[in-house]
Amino acid sequence: MNKKPSSYAPIGLALSGLAFLAIVGVMVVKAFDAMSLYTPPDEALLERILYIGIAVFVAGFAVYAILDPDRVRKFLSGRQVRYGSNSFIMFAAFVGILVVINVLATQFPKRWDVTEDKQHTLAPETMEALATLPEPVQATAFFSTRLRTETTRQLLEDFKVNSAGKFNYQFMDPDANPVLVNELGITGDGKILLQMGENQEIVTLASERELTSGLIRLLNPEQPVLYFLTGNGEHDTENAGDTAYTRIKQVLQSKNYIVQTLNLQAQADVPVDASALVIGGPQIPLSEEMVDTLKGYLENGGKLLVMLDPVPLTKYGDKADPLGEYLSADWGITPENDLVVDRNSPSSPLFAVGAQYNMHAITEKMQGVAAIFPFARSLTLNTDVSGISTSPLVLTLPSSWGETDFNSIEQQSEAYDEGADRPGPMTLGAVAENFSTGARLVVFGNSSFPQDSNFDFSGNGDLMINSIDWLVEKEDLIGITTHEATVRTLDPIGSIQIIMLVISTVCLIPLVISVAGFYAWIKRRRRG
Repeated sequence: MNKKPSSYAPIGLALSGLAFLAIVGVMVVKAFDAMSLYTPPDEALLERILYIGIAVFVAGFAVYAILDPDRVRKFLSGRQVRYGSNSFIMFAAFVGILVVINVLATQFPKRWDVTEDKQHTLAPETMEALATLPEPVQATAFFSTRLRTETTRQLLEDFKVNSAGKFNYQFMDPDANPVLVNELGITGDGKILLQMGENQEIVTLASERELTSGLIRLLNPEQPVLYFLTGNGEHDTENAGDTAYTRIKQVLQSKNYIVQTLNLQAQADVPVDASALVIGGPQIPLSEEMVDTLKGYLENGGKLLVMLDPVPLTKYGDKADPLGEYLSADWGITPENDLVVDRNSPSSPLFAVGAQYNMHAITEKMQGVAAIFPFARSLTLNTDVSGISTSPLVLTLPSSWGETDFNSIEQQSEAYDEGADRPGPMTLGAVAENFSTGARLVVFGNSSFPQDSNFDFSGNGDLMINSIDWLVEKEDLIGITTHEATVRTLDPIGSIQIIMLVISTVCLIPLVISVAGFYAWIKRRRRG
């Protein structure tokens, strides 16, 4: 028995229903994309699905009307349609207004910061940096699942909105991409990589100030030349290994540094293009001639980072140390002949914990993040050297001390000996500056804290890189006034207020709505 065409009409409605679900799904994905909650892998595919869905939705209704015209005719001439026409017209007008508003908002986007403290209004310095971007900047925020991203995501969105399309961002889990993280020179969690063309900068703190500083560094892509001293048993920057400095080199190159080596035994002078010089753990003393070369370099405004290990861990023996004597006499920083013992260290008493930082540009972003110094010597400071500003940088807790009896350390019987040992807190790192010449100096009583095996532990790598950035004046500390949020507190309400709130929401409001509906129904019944 042949079926009537009208029996196939519901297929058209089914197609329209499925198409409607597809359209809703695409709109939900687009909404998530607009809120930066999800990035679809193929935007073009979404657009095609949307257009196909609309076409199938319309075609489904058309198939239904063609296969069952009588039912459509009856529906259009029915009483419900006549009564519902006004509602449909109002609904269509409302939808039309929304469409027009959305089209205008898309073509002429405008944002208003209606927060009381203007939390989403960027500083003028930031707006100027965004306005002068010569090409697009891609920001990659390396945040693991252990960190919250809401505040950082909103900050990056504020940068994006105010960049005229030249700033974009994405989030990436560093734990899921360890190889890429190493290649890019990312150390630790919560860092943001800014890339513009071939240049890139790493922002260590997700704040407006630090992001703007990173943009300024991108806009001024000079390449500082950094030299590592060789020839005296210093750490190797070329061949990877536990005691090498290849991680330092890798991170510095990712920050647009040129890293080279310098042997003062083969070359008598520091190259004129040197932005800074690093002496990383010499095993034999530098000669008088080398120290004279360094002295002349600093007198001409040079920048020097010195890391000296405890004497028993070197081949100094009883030989004189011209470099240590120069640092003490001319800069007020004396490397002591001891070994720091720190009973608070979680791993070993000889792994001193840099638990306290002096307020300085190097450590400003590291408060609360300790650095570990395996087998360190202490530094003593003289702040009365004429023309030199000297200050401690990293210190241990007061319970540590500088052990001078090295035999007791070998026998693992070290104990504080009042009068012989130096009481804590011990200075592990110090900075000095000569404002008349512009020379800068950083000294650490340990050279192993930034080596490859320790670089990525806690704050070790950051301390090393921050020190070099400060030496070459790349810290770019700009004065951006951030907006402090108003602290609001919620006063708890009493039991009586809770009872009244429950009665009004659970009983009173539904009762009013029910009475109003019943009254409207009675009026309609009376009118017939």
